[in-house]
Formats: sequence, C-alpha cells, structure tokens
Amino acid sequence: MKRVHVVAAAIFSGDRLLIARRSPTKAQGGYWEFPGGKVEGEESEIVALVREINEELGINDLKVLEHVTTDSHRYNEIFVVLSVFACATAQRPTRMISHDMVEWVGRERLEQLNWAPADVVAVQRLRESWDRYLALLS
Repeated sequence: MKRVHVVAAAIFSGDRLLIARRSPTKAQGGYWEFPGGKVEGEESEIVALVREINEELGINDLKVLEHVTTDSHRYNEIFVVLSVFACATAQRPTRMISHDMVEWVGRERLEQLNWAPADVVAVQRLRESWDRYLALLS
C-alpha cells in the first residue's frame, strides 16, 4: 500500500477559517478540506506547508501558528497521514489549482459541510478549540 504524507493549513483571517472544495476531477472531488499537499523528499512539514499554500492558492504570507492534529486515513490503496496546522494570513487566495471553490467560514458552518474523511478529526479539534486559535492571532 502506498503511504502519502500530506500537510494542510487551517488558515484563519480574523474570526474566519479558509476551507476549499476539491474539484470534481480530483481524488475526493466535491469534498471540503483544508488546503495543502504532499510533503516532498526531505522537506519538513512546515516548509512543505508554506510551499503548497503558495503553489495552490497564491498565498505567500502564511504564518504557521501551531500543530492541530496528525491523523491517518485509508483511501482504497493509499494510506494518507495528514498533519494539520493552524495558520494565519492577511491575504486572499489568488488562484485555485486543486479546488473549484474556497470559502471563509465561521465555526458554526464547519459542521454543515461534507468533509473529506481525512479532515474530520481536524474539523472537530478546530471547533473545540476555536477561541484558543483566535487568541493566537493577536
């Protein structure tokens, strides 16, 4: 079974969180997720995260605040290890490579969305600690 290490950013701006919907032509198409991508070679998680968010969304001022969770999920023949980090930005996305929609949402909207299975644990942790993450922004 192929093992893939993925990093994702739970990006806060003010009291809103950036989420992205996978394009229908991509794996897990139509599901919402936190944007990010694969860790390449010997990259650290943080280096990979900053690179991926710049490549995928055009955001180049990402500030990584802290680790939220690392969880794993099996998709058919792929075993995904997903590390999610709380982040902040003052920018708005300028492009979408793997997504057909991005949205800034509040805590109450998180439970209303169809999340990619690998992101569900991170969503729960973010909802539970929302106020603490907002305090890290100041």
